[in-house]
Amino acid sequence: MRPEARYHDSGPYGWGALLSLLAVLYLTLLPFEFQEVAVADAWRQFLAMQVGPLRSRARQQWMANALMFLPLGFFMTAWLTVNLRSGFARLLTATLVGVFCLLVTAAVEFGQIWLPYRNPSLHDISANFTGGVAGAALWLAAGRRLAPLVTVGRREGLQISGARALGLYAAFYVAVSLLPFDFFLSLDELRARLASDHWSWWKRADYCLESLIQCRMLEAAQYLLAVPLGLWLRQRFDRRRAGPALLAAIAVGVAVEAAQWLLVTGRADGFSALLRAAGAASGVLLVPALWRLDLRRMRNRWGGTLALLLVVPYVLTLFALTLGNSEFHGDITRAREQFQSLRLLPFYYHYFVPEAVAIRSVLLNLMLYAPLGGLLWLWCGDDRGSGARPVAVALLGALAALVVEAGKLFVDGLRPDPTSVWLGATAAWLGWWLCTWVWRQHRLTPIRRSDVVGNPQPPLGKRVQALTPGTRGEDRRVAGSGAQDAGRWGEGIARDASESGAESLGSESVSRIARSIGVMLLIVTLGLAITWPVASPWLVVALIFYAAWLWRQSAAWLLVIPVLVPTLNLSLYTGRFFFDELDLFLLATVAVIALRWQAGRGIVSLPRTVAWALAVFALSVAISLGIGLLPLPPADANALVHYTNNYNALRDAKGFLWALLLFALLRQSQLSVEDLMQRWFVPGMALGLTGAAGVVLWERAAYPGLFDFEIRYRISGLFTDMHVGGPSIEAYLVMATPFALLWAWQRRHWAWQIPTLGLLVIVLYGVVVTYSRAGYLGMVVALGVILAGALAGAVALRGSRRWRLAALALLPLVVAGLVLPHMTGSFFESRIMQLESDLDSRKAHWRLVMDLRGPGLREAVFGSGLGRFPQAYAWGNPEGRSPANFGYAKRAEETVLRLGTGDSLFINQRLSLPHRGDYIVEITARADQPSRLALFVCEKHVRHFFTCVDDRVHLPEAGSNEGPWLWRFNTDGLATGPWFARRQLTFSFANTTNDSIIDIKRLSLMSSDGRELLRNGDFSQGGRYWYFSTDHLWPWRTENQWLEVFFAQGWLGLLSFIALTLFGMLALLRSAARGVFDDACLLAALAGTLAVGVFSAVFWSPRLSLLFYLILLLGVAARYARRHNQR
Repeated sequence: MRPEARYHDSGPYGWGALLSLLAVLYLTLLPFEFQEVAVADAWRQFLAMQVGPLRSRARQQWMANALMFLPLGFFMTAWLTVNLRSGFARLLTATLVGVFCLLVTAAVEFGQIWLPYRNPSLHDISANFTGGVAGAALWLAAGRRLAPLVTVGRREGLQISGARALGLYAAFYVAVSLLPFDFFLSLDELRARLASDHWSWWKRADYCLESLIQCRMLEAAQYLLAVPLGLWLRQRFDRRRAGPALLAAIAVGVAVEAAQWLLVTGRADGFSALLRAAGAASGVLLVPALWRLDLRRMRNRWGGTLALLLVVPYVLTLFALTLGNSEFHGDITRAREQFQSLRLLPFYYHYFVPEAVAIRSVLLNLMLYAPLGGLLWLWCGDDRGSGARPVAVALLGALAALVVEAGKLFVDGLRPDPTSVWLGATAAWLGWWLCTWVWRQHRLTPIRRSDVVGNPQPPLGKRVQALTPGTRGEDRRVAGSGAQDAGRWGEGIARDASESGAESLGSESVSRIARSIGVMLLIVTLGLAITWPVASPWLVVALIFYAAWLWRQSAAWLLVIPVLVPTLNLSLYTGRFFFDELDLFLLATVAVIALRWQAGRGIVSLPRTVAWALAVFALSVAISLGIGLLPLPPADANALVHYTNNYNALRDAKGFLWALLLFALLRQSQLSVEDLMQRWFVPGMALGLTGAAGVVLWERAAYPGLFDFEIRYRISGLFTDMHVGGPSIEAYLVMATPFALLWAWQRRHWAWQIPTLGLLVIVLYGVVVTYSRAGYLGMVVALGVILAGALAGAVALRGSRRWRLAALALLPLVVAGLVLPHMTGSFFESRIMQLESDLDSRKAHWRLVMDLRGPGLREAVFGSGLGRFPQAYAWGNPEGRSPANFGYAKRAEETVLRLGTGDSLFINQRLSLPHRGDYIVEITARADQPSRLALFVCEKHVRHFFTCVDDRVHLPEAGSNEGPWLWRFNTDGLATGPWFARRQLTFSFANTTNDSIIDIKRLSLMSSDGRELLRNGDFSQGGRYWYFSTDHLWPWRTENQWLEVFFAQGWLGLLSFIALTLFGMLALLRSAARGVFDDACLLAALAGTLAVGVFSAVFWSPRLSLLFYLILLLGVAARYARRHNQR
């Protein structure tokens, strides 16, 4: 069979086409500063384009545009034709690709009318179209030779001969030297060149305007970059003598420099030609020495030492080339002002300089930071091209560039360029990858003398076949390792036999202990459910049925818990926010799994980087939990009702701790982690989202109305932790939406997408009516990741599944396009208009958060403690406010509710009134000064009031009469709406007198027939049935998730949290990039949630914290298990 007749994976080309298209759109729409232009005016301007003269500056732009579109044409044609056999079909497809490139360039040129710094141009359209056609033609010419190489490279790593690699480098070297290809086209330009000082027989007049060290470094770079040319030329000449190759090397070096003279923007001189020729000649002479080197031995023995020796010169060179001889200053104010004026968009500043300058800047940055990747490879590299190390190298490259660019803030005359951070990461990764590739090729195909003298190479197709003669490389490795494994197994028989009895005894002891713990936990769970303030019988029955199901199917919790997160929350009725109904089901889960414990099953595996990050983060949580909890306050009536109490640390930590415990118990299931995800967790998340969508519809129908977008009402669902604000509902909708799409994708029949469509309509509706800008951002990020993942999956799939996946990914966009225009109102518009002012308020709040941190070393390393921010705000806010100023106190033998002032505060209890009519409220209270107690009976869900009846009770000064005082009211006009969407009633009261304290001894609400309707009106049971709400939302959260972690857990917690989320999401990203749509959806859920966390503290809700960490750990574990099984 001919090599080209085999099937080739189109995935890499599809990714190349997608990235090329995104790059084209990004670069053509810079700087993203749009102006208002009517569509009709834009169309007239677009039609009025004319062809102007193509002068030298315009030719630079023309060539830059052509080069920008060349990869798009190349990869698009490759993606569509890599497996086509018909020459006519290939040519027709390439023609269609050219038409596609023409449409793209016409669209972006039309869009540039709305950019104040850009104008549509026929020259740009022709250049873009030419570049796309050239890319398509390049694939048609070289694709048959490239496709087998890519196919084998995807399976066994990039296998390419050293000669071919050097040839590719030579072509790249010449092409880069001639950028931007603005050759002379007229005699006038030639005369201008002759008269200019940009060329010289020896050194130009403007040869060395920089510092001396910068000049020497650039000269060294010119010399070293030409060395591989000599290596390639020595290989090409089929002679053992170096003379002809040496002459050719000198000629090539001089010719490349001479070609600079033909460019309008070129700089040419004899000294540079000498450097290029010397470098190429050195390459010719180095070949025999390289042949005699034992690179393996040198690297293993001296790699780390060499890296240490080179790191100091590299750092000095880096700072010398970037910061030069400019004057430093220490003015922090100047640096801050310059930083605030920076535009952080990548390549923003490249737009305002000529193309030649921009290209040189990019290449210079790549050359500066690529050696860092090489040094890191010498220090800790291996022959694997994947894993966490390349990612860490890229991050270090970005960090190095960030340090350099930050240094420019303190240098006169220099401006930092944020693009350098991205280029630094890319360059360091490329340096690492290049060293890894060279090392791998050296191990797989050691240099032979015949290679040195340039014997002819076999055709590429034959070399590809030679790499896989019958059995693939990985199969041979498996066969070899199998024999070793068998030997090791045989050697261990005796040891296993001697240890089996001890292991059996130990396993039985562990199982017995686990069962004992399970029995105790089950008793505690049922005891708590029996004494639960509301719905106790229903909870007991539900827990018994759940425990029975879990006993039969240990994975059932993965379905039930995600469903209960958004649908079971009675805190507004019980007054319990620290330990709620979900915790009962979690306790039952642990109890049943412990009862059916089977020892010896180990733990679920994670990648090493994720496992270490998780361990460090868990350690940080434990330390910060101790800091936040200690000293342990008395377990009195105030312990679990107020967020300024130290016990708030337990509430803050429980989401992560529950997730960690449940993940550790996964191994007790008989199913693999991947099966647990697909069969249980994904349906659970989809069902939970369905339940949340139903709650959203009910809430909107009951309160503002489904289609009333003018009332300033923000939904909260059943996330009752929003009684003090927070992002819970929008974060949950963003987190769960990808699972609905994933669930629909896992169904085989397309009809399942119809209910998914309806669910998406409701979910997007719900996100809109949260009126949360952070929620909008999170949903956009989540849907963007899903779309990218679906495109990657469509590239990897074939047949109808490809189109079904593409349709499924486009479904949310279609829904958004159809639904969103009908959901905007005055409140929506006002929220958008307040974006800038609200952002300023958040920035001020973030600065206050940093000021409230303790100054000590412990606070810096380990944080101020979990759950301590509300307390720190209450004690240290500069306005002197007292958030939620209330508490339960003992007075004689009675418990009173002590109600202070200083901030917005309402104490509430849910009501269930038997009928409409007259009611009486009786108050027994006293105050330290004449005060007013405001009483309300309102239609209220969590925090927002609707129709109310209210009154004010005037209390005399201390020592006077305690009452009782009476308030009579009528409920006609309250609790309106149909039976299925009736508004809930809440009894509320507040102290409206500044600097006063009211002790409330007893509250009573009685119907006309004498029934008591308030529970725990004498506060003898503390906060049972009562809860507080407030309109002041700053005191409870830092309103940034990373800042929240930093405040509570310090640098240890922040860095480990970043590492945990980063490594986990990168693992999912790698899998999603290979077309695994499941991991793309998990990544979308995580990325969307963290996007919400940019402007909110998502983990304020322990429920969301639980789901987030479960998604992260389950997703990474499933991917790790899948990769392990595929080996």
